[in-house]
Amino acid sequence: MRPSLAHTGGVISRQLAGDLRDAGLAWTPSKGDWFVIPDHGLDELEFVVSDMVIETLRMAFDRQMLAFNGTTEWAMDTLAASEALWLPREDQLREVLGEAFIGLEYLPGETPGYAVAMLLGDSEEPDLSLDYPNMVLDATASLDYLRQDPTGDGAIDPGKIAILGLSRGGGIGATVTGTVPGVAAFVSWSGAVYNGYDEDPAGHEEAREDGFVPVDFGTRIFKLGLNWFDTIEASHPLDDISGYTGPILAVVGSDDQVVDPQVSTDFLQTVASADTTLHVVEGADHGFTADQEVGDEAIRVTTDWLVSRLGAG
Repeated sequence: MRPSLAHTGGVISRQLAGDLRDAGLAWTPSKGDWFVIPDHGLDELEFVVSDMVIETLRMAFDRQMLAFNGTTEWAMDTLAASEALWLPREDQLREVLGEAFIGLEYLPGETPGYAVAMLLGDSEEPDLSLDYPNMVLDATASLDYLRQDPTGDGAIDPGKIAILGLSRGGGIGATVTGTVPGVAAFVSWSGAVYNGYDEDPAGHEEAREDGFVPVDFGTRIFKLGLNWFDTIEASHPLDDISGYTGPILAVVGSDDQVVDPQVSTDFLQTVASADTTLHVVEGADHGFTADQEVGDEAIRVTTDWLVSRLGAG
């Protein structure tokens, strides 16, 4: 059997195969596996493991070899499996992922394709599903769960549940507070409580072209899909909470470089509530992490305020 020059089956690109190998994808050669042999003058050829032509041999120290039968014209009888680059099929990759595999998501754009949605940690929500409506639904589900008193011992009073949101969570919390009846109080920490607009035109355009924008969190690459940008632009948390009449606390850092503290001032001036409080933590950044003291102040002020509005029990 000669090597194939034009394979059209479900084999991934060599670049992706190399990335997977470098990331630790192990290969135990078996019948039907496709592979290439880099750096041996055979870069353009693709091979397939076969009982008749290319066999797998296990040598001393558990070393795996690929034996080429009847290939004297290539001057190659055996090759260490580690020197070959495996081109796994889709079904083989699904098997490797196991229960972590959720599904394939179509990526539109100039070069359309598919992304793998998989389980990471405890979340089954694929990156590209993240958008404003889904975040609001998640927050609402959490509120409903608490109202059912999951402890079963009456420790949670469903009439005394407040919502606290930080940054974008402040906008999400505002939407829930203003649209779900019965929220006892609302606390915004550096909250993005403003009506939506195109906050990142360049990123939005990249998502239109490629289907997503990669965001590097150090430990993983998170993909913000086009729907994220579209729904953030279409969101209106300030309008959502404008009719809320319950007590509201807004805590901001004087040195916040992410969300202008003026946003909270405008927010408090917009809502119908007659009980609004603005607290500025001097020297604090967006997440109140500049030092322990500013974080402690944000927590202390919030705790005291909630007790004063909802009681200690």
